Amino acid sequence: MNIELQRRTITHGAFIGLAISSRFLLNFQEGVWAEILSFVLLFSMYSALIMWIREYQKTLPENKISLKQVVSFSVKVFLIGAIISSIFKFIFFEYIKPNIFAMLVDQYGQLYNDFINKTNDFLLQAKKQKNANDILMYNTAIEQLKWLKSIVITPYFQPIASLILNVFGGLILGWFIWPIFKFNQQRPTPIK
Repeated sequence: MNIELQRRTITHGAFIGLAISSRFLLNFQEGVWAEILSFVLLFSMYSALIMWIREYQKTLPENKISLKQVVSFSVKVFLIGAIISSIFKFIFFEYIKPNIFAMLVDQYGQLYNDFINKTNDFLLQAKKQKNANDILMYNTAIEQLKWLKSIVITPYFQPIASLILNVFGGLILGWFIWPIFKFNQQRPTPIK
């Protein structure tokens, strides 16, 4: 990969990171305009990725691009964007609006308590029925829920989950974009 292509990939990733961060901030806004703007940003990211892959394709021999190249480019751009947006989310939750993070932790706590209560009810029923397999299963579930809660309430959870989801989104988007390029490459070139 040449230096110019690396620079462009980083620039494109920065744009994606800003768009993801902007959509994240729009989640805290009320109203139709926030939803419309969020959709416009999402559509812009998709459209920009197609445009950037076309630019990349022009740098390749015979302007041919493979599925691997499309997916790889898409993942690289979204990885950079995901890192930028994850850093932003961490700063947002830790320093800008820690009260929002505290509210999310409370919501997770309520969900956790609901799951624990239901699981304890099932555990009591299994103990009454003396079903050893179910008792083991529910005890394991309770331990896993405690472990999951310990992860979810850290300020690192949201940014890391966002990073993983955005990179996965780049992978999926690359797969969905590939047919556009495959179709265009298979069309016969008009004779001049």
